[in-house]
Amino acid sequence: MNLKLCFFVCSISIIIISCKREKEIQATKEIKVNLIKQSDQGPFPSMTSAFNMVDTIPYSLKGIPELDTISVQSTRRTSEKRLKKLLEQGVISSSVFDELNTKWYAISGIKGNKQIIILDENQNFDFSDDKKYIIDKKIRETLRNNEELKDSFPSLILPYKRYLNGRIVNLDLRTKILPHKNFFYFAKANPSPKELTYLDLLLVSSRREHWLGDFQLDSFNYKTAISDHWNRFQIIFQEKDKPFYSRRNQDKEYEEFKKGDTVQLGAHFIKIDSVGADLDKLYLQKLDITELPNGYKEGQQLRDYTFTDIEGNSQTMSTLLKNKDYLLIDFWGTWCVPCLQLTPDLKRIHQEYPHIAILGVDFDFEKEPGVKYIKEKELDWTHVFIERVRKDTLLRKKLVGKLRVDNYPTFMLIDKDLKIVYRGIGKKALNAIEELIVVNKALEEQ
Repeated sequence: MNLKLCFFVCSISIIIISCKREKEIQATKEIKVNLIKQSDQGPFPSMTSAFNMVDTIPYSLKGIPELDTISVQSTRRTSEKRLKKLLEQGVISSSVFDELNTKWYAISGIKGNKQIIILDENQNFDFSDDKKYIIDKKIRETLRNNEELKDSFPSLILPYKRYLNGRIVNLDLRTKILPHKNFFYFAKANPSPKELTYLDLLLVSSRREHWLGDFQLDSFNYKTAISDHWNRFQIIFQEKDKPFYSRRNQDKEYEEFKKGDTVQLGAHFIKIDSVGADLDKLYLQKLDITELPNGYKEGQQLRDYTFTDIEGNSQTMSTLLKNKDYLLIDFWGTWCVPCLQLTPDLKRIHQEYPHIAILGVDFDFEKEPGVKYIKEKELDWTHVFIERVRKDTLLRKKLVGKLRVDNYPTFMLIDKDLKIVYRGIGKKALNAIEELIVVNKALEEQ
């Protein structure tokens, strides 16, 4: 190859590569959304977490009052487990670990017919200079479903440090400290006297903080809301002039997204890139695509997922649909009372409509309770167990995460082409699905 020809070929190659890169740049467009922190009710439910029992009271703690019964408890805003992992990986130093690994101590106790609550707000390990909250001790047994009573408790603003996007950030936590007997308690066979006292005097932290922002896609205006739960950002979207759907909404599926997710907004598709270090910005990317690679909404097509049922057999969506007209997927759990209440309806549908296959997706902490329930109720259709884990990265790789299932029970009706014909929540959705089945069957028989 002579020099001129070599130069010509190289020039053409550079042009082709440049065009390809230009096309890649045009395929995505960064959208920066300014966020403003809010502390009202907002579109998210309040985030509630229990204080931990302190096994050994530190010698440095002072000002502990004399009470009839007492429990020393603690809470933290940054996950100690996550910090230890960052320390082991060499991401943070031991001094940064110590700076971030702080906690608030609290006293919860009984004096006569009153409950005494003291939080070491300034974290100086001395309760004598902190405000003492005195309430009727009966409140701790009735607070759970009484929102008006919860609202009567004062909101506290607690400054704390957090590790975000490679640096330490100073933030404020707005929270209410509430008494809550036996909150998040899973019965133990032989709890110790200290554990029983802790459960009886248990405190919880309840917060409602979230962040709001709005942005534009071409000529369309949208808004977003973000909730921060233990370093996991939960993000929802809506048209700017419409209200956000609530998690408990029975008419419209509530959709919650996370970092890395692809979201469809009208005819547009965006990818959630990241949240700013100071929680003041959300970075999105506009994608140059016309459909999602794997659907989860009505009208979209599912991937032919492969899974292992509770009997140990490998299954796919398409094998379940063999010789069937539809596949009804039921996302449920033994902890979900509304799910269990619909068991008779599902059994009846299974008996009355043999052309419908059913897949039960049991989302539970342990497999055994679901297997026991399935056998006792003689639910003779295909079932799969999905472990209910706290780690968001693991959950997103499983069926409930890929299909954006946040409410239980969620029902999906899938046709032979793996297209989602209907998706909804609760009994209303199951009734609508049955109506669809009946109408479509009648039309086929005409």
